[in-house]
Amino acid sequence: LAQSNSHDIAPHMTNVSHEIHHLSFGDPSTTRYLERTIDNFKGNPAGSSLASGSPLPAGFLDATHPMDGNAYVTGDLHEAHHHYLKVITTELDRETMIKDKYASATIGQRAYRILQSSQLSYFRNDVVPEAKFTYDL
Repeated sequence: LAQSNSHDIAPHMTNVSHEIHHLSFGDPSTTRYLERTIDNFKGNPAGSSLASGSPLPAGFLDATHPMDGNAYVTGDLHEAHHHYLKVITTELDRETMIKDKYASATIGQRAYRILQSSQLSYFRNDVVPEAKFTYDL
């Protein structure tokens, strides 16, 4: 419980507005490899059945960090955002990814896509609001 000898603190009036700079799961080197792979395929659709020419589905990379840069602001007292994340594992293999000098270190690793939903939750006056992140693997 928050307390101070020199201040009157009302913890139930806590503002838990927040911004997510980056949230992802897994090895950061996998994300860098995926970025390079997409860059290598831009403008080169040969050998790919996908419209973009990339061996990855459209939006795949963005789905690995969908909350980046989002701000969750509460407008009133007794409010907080709750975030629910479903983490989806994708195995990367040699047939799917482009081969380059970095491939041996990354191929076979996992990438994690996130399906997320957030909702504003309301609290009783006697309960301290809290931002919450719940994830399911």
